[in-house]
Amino acid sequence: MVDARSGTVLDKTLLRKGAAGTIYWIPRIFSTARANLDRDIKRYQKKVADYTRRANACKLPDSKCIKGAILAQRTAYQATNLIQQGLSPCVNRGCRHGSA
Repeated sequence: MVDARSGTVLDKTLLRKGAAGTIYWIPRIFSTARANLDRDIKRYQKKVADYTRRANACKLPDSKCIKGAILAQRTAYQATNLIQQGLSPCVNRGCRHGSA
């Protein structure tokens, strides 16, 4: 598979995004789709990690920080993204297809 993600040699030279002849070229289309998917997964993982960090930072007497509520928000976020985007639970755990 051709890897023309942002920053690679192919992206900078042969398969420049938006260059004449590459807009409808299959390797460019798939490389762009892969880069977009990578971006979405990183955004998802960052958001889940933020919820976890916030929950772990809660101190017991702090009335503004309720660990259970933050973890419930994280779970709701994860469930919503699994349904809307069709993401596998493996996105967050790094497991291989079929081993969830």
